[in-house]
Amino acid sequence: MTRIALLAHGTRGDVQPYVALAARLMEAGFDVSLAAPPNLEAFVRRCEIPYKRLSGDSQVILESEQGRRWLSSGNVAAFLKELGDILHDLRHDLDREVQVACEGADAIIAQPLTEDRGLIMAEALGVPLLLGNFFPYCRTGAFANPFVTTSKLPLPMLNRATYALFDHIWWKGQRPVMNQMRAQLGLAPESRSTKRRIYDRRDPFLHAFSTHVLPRPTDWGDEHTVTGYWQLPQALREKLGEAAMPAKLVDWLAAGPAPIFIGFGSMPVEDPAAILASTIDLARRLQTRIIIGAGWSNLADTDLPDEVCLIGSVNHEWLFPQCRAVVHHGGAGTTAASLRAGAPTLICSVFADQPFWGRRVADLGVGAHIPFRKMSPTGLESALRDLLRPEVAQRASALSKRLQQENGIDEAVMAIKTHLNDKR
Repeated sequence: MTRIALLAHGTRGDVQPYVALAARLMEAGFDVSLAAPPNLEAFVRRCEIPYKRLSGDSQVILESEQGRRWLSSGNVAAFLKELGDILHDLRHDLDREVQVACEGADAIIAQPLTEDRGLIMAEALGVPLLLGNFFPYCRTGAFANPFVTTSKLPLPMLNRATYALFDHIWWKGQRPVMNQMRAQLGLAPESRSTKRRIYDRRDPFLHAFSTHVLPRPTDWGDEHTVTGYWQLPQALREKLGEAAMPAKLVDWLAAGPAPIFIGFGSMPVEDPAAILASTIDLARRLQTRIIIGAGWSNLADTDLPDEVCLIGSVNHEWLFPQCRAVVHHGGAGTTAASLRAGAPTLICSVFADQPFWGRRVADLGVGAHIPFRKMSPTGLESALRDLLRPEVAQRASALSKRLQQENGIDEAVMAIKTHLNDKR
């Protein structure tokens, strides 16, 4: 039986698609394990997927004062330095844990935060490496690297240069650490970056987004497969205890017209009380009901008017189709859920790929984009009034129907089988 080691780090949004992929690979007859941060161990195990540890509690990091400063700043260079410092402090644990996770593997699947060590292990073991991305992370002349800019640059060569710039900054910090791990495994040091070597090796990429949302760049080779979104299936929701919704929320939804959902997720909310007060005022001005998704924010469920409902974590795939519009930070998974639901979407981006998806929903005419740091009560109200126009809902519904026809997980498994068969 072919054994595949999956390496995923980050928040639940970064790991959840890998849980969905791991479960489908197991159904297809593969022997699978998933390495993930310790704060997501219970999540992985409840889905009955063999778990391996990767040090670094992603929620603690992002909820810290330091983490919120990164999210608020939007400074890519500063973010990369701080992230690099954390990974440097964890380097010995991560080196050891990745080796344990990949022991006996016939293939390795890694994502951006794990691809450096994933490539080293693939070389050391002599096994194939596949890369799974949830946002456009590979060089192209079609658009710039989302971590560098979301501006539309005038020339393809300038777009490609942004990927080289990002790669240079990242590899400058990671090179000594990665060469130290290579030495431990008896591999020669490397001056070329991980990304450069992956491109040279033509390792396959699985891009977990939809061509209906982002057309496949014409300059990507055959090693790039755009699969569609990797959704968590209902069976796993049931194992997680997320299939049944809170009775209070179900009753509230049934008691009135479709609401607007405003989710703060991992947004750096510095004054939760002010946010809550302005949202209540917004509901009254728009004469609509609003669900507030608190995420990690410390919002108190006290003295709320009937038109406002405060919830914690909830299954977006279930909730968003019942909403007339959705406001969120623009993470790849949440964006996929709102577009699949056919809900007009306002993205209040914080960092990373979020501004990129914000621009995409605006360009598609199914939503709008406001950077979180520029968001004001007036701007939010204006954007929502625009979003609630019938023509926006019609375009969102049409896109939803196209997305519902896709099965990204099955496409990914087919691509993995093809690539592994080609390597035999």
